[in-house]
Amino acid sequence: MKFKLLLLSIFHTFTDCMRNLALFISFFLIVPLCYYSQNQETQYLNIHTKLSYPNLSEKDKVSFYIELYIYYNSKNSDSSLYYAKKGYEVSEKINYIDGKIISMTNIGSVYFFNGDFANALKHFITSNDLTEIYIEKNGLDNFSMKQRSKNLNNIALIYLNQGIYDKAEDYLLQSLELDLKLKDQIAIANCYNNLGAIKENQNKYDEALVYYSKSLHIKLTENDSIEIPSTLINIGVIKMNNDAFFEADTCFQQAINYSKKTNNLKDLSLAYLNLGDLYYLQNKFTRSIAFYTKAVSICENQNYIDFLSYTYQSIAMSYEKLNKYEDAHNYYKLYIKTKEKIHSEQNSRIINEIQTKFETEKKEKEISLLRKEKELQDIALETSRKLLFFSIIGLIFISVFIVYLIYSVKQKKKVNTEIKLKNEKLEVAYKIVEEKQQEIIDSINYAKRIQKAILPPKKYIDKFLPENFILYKPKDIVAGDFYWLEYKNNKVLFAAADCTGHGVPGAMVSVICNNGLNRSVREQNITDPGKILDKTTEIVIQEFEKSDDEVKDGMDISLCSLKFNIPSSKLNKPKTIATLQYAGANNPLWIIRNHELIEIKPNKQPIGKIDNPHPFTTHTIELQKGDTIYVFTDGFADQFGGEKGKKMMYKPFKGLLLSIQEKTMSEQKVILEEHFENWKGKLDQVDDVCIIGIRI
Repeated sequence: MKFKLLLLSIFHTFTDCMRNLALFISFFLIVPLCYYSQNQETQYLNIHTKLSYPNLSEKDKVSFYIELYIYYNSKNSDSSLYYAKKGYEVSEKINYIDGKIISMTNIGSVYFFNGDFANALKHFITSNDLTEIYIEKNGLDNFSMKQRSKNLNNIALIYLNQGIYDKAEDYLLQSLELDLKLKDQIAIANCYNNLGAIKENQNKYDEALVYYSKSLHIKLTENDSIEIPSTLINIGVIKMNNDAFFEADTCFQQAINYSKKTNNLKDLSLAYLNLGDLYYLQNKFTRSIAFYTKAVSICENQNYIDFLSYTYQSIAMSYEKLNKYEDAHNYYKLYIKTKEKIHSEQNSRIINEIQTKFETEKKEKEISLLRKEKELQDIALETSRKLLFFSIIGLIFISVFIVYLIYSVKQKKKVNTEIKLKNEKLEVAYKIVEEKQQEIIDSINYAKRIQKAILPPKKYIDKFLPENFILYKPKDIVAGDFYWLEYKNNKVLFAAADCTGHGVPGAMVSVICNNGLNRSVREQNITDPGKILDKTTEIVIQEFEKSDDEVKDGMDISLCSLKFNIPSSKLNKPKTIATLQYAGANNPLWIIRNHELIEIKPNKQPIGKIDNPHPFTTHTIELQKGDTIYVFTDGFADQFGGEKGKKMMYKPFKGLLLSIQEKTMSEQKVILEEHFENWKGKLDQVDDVCIIGIRI
């Protein structure tokens, strides 16, 4: 066992040959669990036999239902959900809080893996509330600590799914602290695995690999055959992202072997899915479809809708690469249908509820303590007043003063009553304003998620433009700027666009303009940049003309079409590596070649309704290796800042780009962002910023 773990931790430090050999040896050193599945089947039959015993207690029934849930959890989601609900039903009947807590968590877990995050969240909340009730009655013991840890872990998974990585990490670290106190090795391994997933989503692959390796070490040590595949898959994904395809393939094949032996359908489908991705990246599209199809077969049967959505999209993209457009179209329709189901309005609403609940819980407890302290102070104050009152009564010779004091107290009460009424009115008004403000913020945040959905994901961009960066800094929560990418007829179409305004109005215009670009390319099959802008102008004007009011909003844009030249033979290499076509509406194209900046001028007209419009001009440029392309909006150059609080302007912007040409594209993004923040200083950002850089 130690030898296998050593190979997993150090194989990447040798040469390529030794790496592959070590991983190959580790693959065959993992001893198969020959009788695992058979023993599980025997255990399952024994449980069903015991459930039929006439004198079986209700608590024992709950325990057996929980065991049946565990047995089916990785095999059949319908059966696992049925037994989880049966466990809760019996626990509720006898008011068995331990069983209710565990069963609620189990029900939520089934919904989570089926992609029904709304229902998952409901049950995780109920489990958490029941755990707190248990702690109030029995104190914090090992059982409640373990359940609290599970609740924290489940909440972290919701945040991870929503892309809120800092909060997900915070809840996981709290869960890990409890697991370390309990010395629960399997729970610790799962925490490490989930922390690795956070780092992977943040593109911190080295940190992710450290967490995954820790998780795998524990799982192998504990011989946890059901949980081992998930971590092997995660490590394989990291290797795949680093182009270590053989090592990734080995990890996925190991995961398949473990999953088959334990009949772990979740991880088996995920391993097939990642093998499909692996062959897709190697341009072996027929093989990728074969593995994607295996994953689909399991996901459809088990209702793993989250995995299923991604797999439909991947099959569609593979068929598109094989020029089988009808098959690609059919799978794209399935992808869109499942994606809409996952991101339903109910899911979003309930996820917002859980975020609010857990963020405010701590504050509510603090407020409760303050209220109790105030009550004690009020009691003490009232006691003091009574003592003073009776002392004055005893001093008969100052009766006149007593009369005056009584009158003063009455007047004070009257004033206090008036003040109290005013304060109550102010408090009601404040709550109304606060609620309205929160409704507006919630609406804008929801609009942000919608706008984010129209932006191409980083993984999709990297697939077609490996050396690139995108610096995207909205001025407000939502933006009028957006970036766009489509792949059509062996051409990569990309653009940086600046719609009229910013914030909510700009975002609304950006959705219409983005739709215009998509329709021009997808429906009209246009790939010439100038003609795309002409057609987009026509679509945008048609949309705005539906209004009774005259709308002259539109956008400025730099739109490019990039096609790489493919040599006919090794001896017949093209002089130019790619052909770039460009058309612009008020925004130019900059190309830096051999430390010299070449500027291609745009048409001096926007996309939208104007007087005397002209067709947009398409410029064609032959690119050489090492050329760097930049398209951008005006937000960067128009930012006020510096010592005198003036605009940056385009000349310093050009000089900055020329000075960083020796840097990688990722380093250029960091430098540009730091320069922007340093220039802006304490001043407000005046406009949205969008810069796309691509190196050939």
